[in-house]
Amino acid sequence: MRSDVAERTGRSRQNVLQWVNGERRTDAGAFPDPEGTAGRSLVWRWAEVNAWLARIGEQVGDPGAIREDALHIDFMLPRWQQTLAEGVLLDHVRHTHA
Repeated sequence: MRSDVAERTGRSRQNVLQWVNGERRTDAGAFPDPEGTAGRSLVWRWAEVNAWLARIGEQVGDPGAIREDALHIDFMLPRWQQTLAEGVLLDHVRHTHA
């Protein structure tokens, strides 16, 4: 949401809206496309916004997972959860460190 981007960057929502609309900082290329909506508000993937911010010298902390990493985590998470539920990973760790 614009308000989240504004809060994280210490900028006003109006300033963020100008970035989104391409009215400001066009030297850094287009602001990232929104990921989707939450209610009536647009939402962005923070890693993409932060990468854009880095191009204007205003990166904020840890950039976060890029889209490809997030997709990989989403894909693997059910498998990891199943493995943990079955105790396979825990048994392997116990035998490896015994």
